[in-house]
Amino acid sequence: RVHREGGSRARAGEIATRSGHRGEMESIGVLPPGGRVCIVGAGSIGVFIARVVAEYGLVPIVYEASDRVGGVWTKHWKTLTTNSSAYMMTLDEPRMEQEPTVFPHKSHICRYVEKYREHHGIDVKFGHTVTSAIPEESRGGQGAPPRWRVTVDGPGQSTGKTEVFDALFCCHGQYSHPKWPQVPGLFPVAAVESESGPATVGSGAGRGGFAGRVLHSQDFDDGSSCRGKDVLVIGIGNSALDVVLDCVRHGARSIRVACRHSAVILPVSTADGKPIDAFFNSRRFAKAPKFLKTYWFWDPVLRLLKEFTKAGLPEIPKGTPGVHVRISNLKEHQAWTRALRNGKISFCAKVRGFDEHSVIFDDGVKADVDVVVCCTGYKLVFPFLTRDITNEVTETYRVGGDGDNGTKVSALLLHRRVMHPRLQSLCFFGMLNTLGNEAAVGELQGRWACAMLTATGETACTRASIQTEIAESRQRIADTRPLFPMFTNYVTYADALAKDIGCKTLRPMHCRATRRKRVPLTLLYDTIPSSFDRFRSAAAVAVVVNSVRPPTRIIHCCWRRVARAV
Repeated sequence: RVHREGGSRARAGEIATRSGHRGEMESIGVLPPGGRVCIVGAGSIGVFIARVVAEYGLVPIVYEASDRVGGVWTKHWKTLTTNSSAYMMTLDEPRMEQEPTVFPHKSHICRYVEKYREHHGIDVKFGHTVTSAIPEESRGGQGAPPRWRVTVDGPGQSTGKTEVFDALFCCHGQYSHPKWPQVPGLFPVAAVESESGPATVGSGAGRGGFAGRVLHSQDFDDGSSCRGKDVLVIGIGNSALDVVLDCVRHGARSIRVACRHSAVILPVSTADGKPIDAFFNSRRFAKAPKFLKTYWFWDPVLRLLKEFTKAGLPEIPKGTPGVHVRISNLKEHQAWTRALRNGKISFCAKVRGFDEHSVIFDDGVKADVDVVVCCTGYKLVFPFLTRDITNEVTETYRVGGDGDNGTKVSALLLHRRVMHPRLQSLCFFGMLNTLGNEAAVGELQGRWACAMLTATGETACTRASIQTEIAESRQRIADTRPLFPMFTNYVTYADALAKDIGCKTLRPMHCRATRRKRVPLTLLYDTIPSSFDRFRSAAAVAVVVNSVRPPTRIIHCCWRRVARAV
């Protein structure tokens, strides 16, 4: 057991003394032994974290509004596959079964999450919706993390049931509340400005303006309903690239892609089918000189850029990919190249407005449209939290113009992108974007949060360190105005979390755990974010095993030897 009965508070004092912030660390406090943790959402992250919470001696209570696990993978279009390879998504036990393709279908992910839940005996309360969560004073006294009074609506209940928890973990994801474009003539203004978006979606959704069919990518099933029709796709993100290709395969007459900003179109695999994410998230890439990393990243992009430019894609603006410029993952680049060469797909300027049967672009061009698919992303919404709690950690600004001309951007200011700076028992998971897999990162985030809240980590979580990080993040946003503030470097971020937990990066050419020289050299160029040579607890060993996504069984066996030796 990771959590030592009665020893967490002594551990907190030990860490605080070593870090020089004893008073500040004690003011944060730790969760009581056997504390109850409310987990909102049973997507892949929620299920993974439930296991972690149990390993730390806490009691996870998982609420899921739907009738099954899987979260976002239970929705969207029929042909949806992952952007991340199976190597980067599987955890240790049970391993994900290999599909014929490197990038699993959404149904495969749902089966894996359900198998993971059953294997670890994780109980999920299906059909239960968390409607409110209000902090209250902890029974641990002044300075302890607040407890949470959570109200849940369940099946067969006339009124919500209220329970008290020691911590609240938000795992409901960032892809649940669609963001709709505010374009004249597409929807009534009142519908666009509402929290839930347009009141009606489908045929004649924008009465008084556009009379065709309007839907969000979340509601897109397949391209069969677009056969023989003129389709407009708004957006240039991952969803837009998938939706466009699906419409091409189902025989759409024409497909126009409207976007305000260009994007870096990055294929998810090489020409021979090898996943790119396994290389970009390796130490070989992270430790390479800058000129080599620049070449390795831009080489596959520039190979495709010519075909996209011919079809009208705007020039890629200057800025850091992923931070100032969108990175869009292209899954089937060969099929896309054929469609671009055949003239099936064209890129257009920003949409100015709609009339009954057509769209008007910013450059004055007018085109007939039958179906509009809005691939415009999602809003960060936490319906069960009060606005003062969310506003405290939300920074909203506009990029690329003033007023309505710019793009509205919202950033979450959290400690280590997880913990609320004032209410430390409130944690958010998976609220970031990387070139890796967010669910796998979310599992490591869960280990970090549990280590901090039980004081079993190596680094103290002090108020001073929290406020310093939040101030630096706020200043960085003010200076750089990133278009995608939630993007982070996968390897660097995972290393930072692992170091706080109590793991240190493996140094080349020596390994005390195995006393062998070849193993460190193998791990130095692994596919995984963190290699460790020192483990402080059972949690640290689990981090090593769970964060490994090896490309071959040989590397996986090396990792197993390291963990067993410790």
